[in-house]
Amino acid sequence: MDVISILIFAINEFKRIPAFLFFSKFTNHQARAPHFLLYLALSGAIYALQSRVQADLAFSFALETAAFWLIGVAVHKSPLLTAASAALLTTSIMILSNGIMNPILHILGSVLVRTNRGLPPFLGVVVSLASTLLAWVSYRVILEKLRPKRNIPDRYLMIFIITVLLLLMIEHYLSVYIYGNTLTVSRTGGPLPDVGNAQLFILQALAYVSLFTILHACRKLSEDHFGQMRLALLEQEIRRQKEYVQEAALRHKQTQGFRHDIQWHLAVLNGFLTETKIDQAREYLGRLEGISHSLSFPCRTGNTVIDTLLSTKLNLLQHNGIRIECVVNIPPSDSINDFDLCVIFANALDNATKACAQMHDGKRFIRISGKRKGDFFMFEFENSFSPEADNDGGSGIGLSNIEAVAKKYHGALSVEKENTVFRLNVLLVIPRRLPDISGETA
Repeated sequence: MDVISILIFAINEFKRIPAFLFFSKFTNHQARAPHFLLYLALSGAIYALQSRVQADLAFSFALETAAFWLIGVAVHKSPLLTAASAALLTTSIMILSNGIMNPILHILGSVLVRTNRGLPPFLGVVVSLASTLLAWVSYRVILEKLRPKRNIPDRYLMIFIITVLLLLMIEHYLSVYIYGNTLTVSRTGGPLPDVGNAQLFILQALAYVSLFTILHACRKLSEDHFGQMRLALLEQEIRRQKEYVQEAALRHKQTQGFRHDIQWHLAVLNGFLTETKIDQAREYLGRLEGISHSLSFPCRTGNTVIDTLLSTKLNLLQHNGIRIECVVNIPPSDSINDFDLCVIFANALDNATKACAQMHDGKRFIRISGKRKGDFFMFEFENSFSPEADNDGGSGIGLSNIEAVAKKYHGALSVEKENTVFRLNVLLVIPRRLPDISGETA
């Protein structure tokens, strides 16, 4: 191997550094030295394997992608498809940045061969440097302009992966079956094969631009997906807010009626006591206590909004034969938005209600507990559920909305199933100021 070949090899290997940095940032992880050393070890093993089996471009690309994917799954703990798409994107930039230089190499080579036969060897070094620079610029553009702000749903990741694989199959064909790995010169001084390099350059450039277009489309699809989820959430909360307003209006009307009639109730009690009708007075007082209890909140949490929400839902659940236990303490705090609390409680109770509906009477229950400890809020929702039923107490957009709130407050959500008990735990880390999931500031 001569000096020029060694230099070209070193430049191509240097491209791995920005590639690894890009992969780490794209998967929202910090590139650490031990991780980079692991990647270099895997790359060395790949190069040794390629040298032994004389692997073609497709096999080399597959191994390179597998190395990134393995680091993403095993080290970064990324989901399988997320790690696969990030690995595929990283290596695609490396392959396409090399491929787009093939027509340029042949176009310039055909000119230099006729003018100065000593320059073509150095042309490979210049093209390798240009390819590395193009890859670095591409990584920067993607990270600053095209990286999705949220995790892309799996169905959109599959669209991205399949389309990019199609582009790479075309690139593989051009690189291997048209250009090959070396620049061959004919007897007349022209490069072989004799192809339309200008047209192929345009084709390579379009393939390169297509990669960015696909990534931009996936980002927009992801934003639309989460926008639809947010819209569905807001519509759901609007309906609930209407129910809360109606409930509050009804309670206000009942309270006004009770206050209006209280003087007559006191007069009746006074009459019973004057006539020493103690038993009748006790019976009448018990009826008044029942009316007063119906106007009170079934669970006092310390938060007026949540008290109203629980009043609306728990009274109905008790009427339907579901046993309710509620011990929740929400001290006053400006750090957690009432809207976010409503999302947690409303969706958790909706899921619990659906699960209890499939249980026999007498076995249906819902337990709610919650308290603050230091910088943490912990809420726990338990309910009975039927293991044989399709609805196991938590699914769909309900848990997704709760998980969105938990992530916003740097917390976590966990689900446990034990016999016929479904348990949902929601941990919130109390921040200073954060926007709620509807976009408003808490």
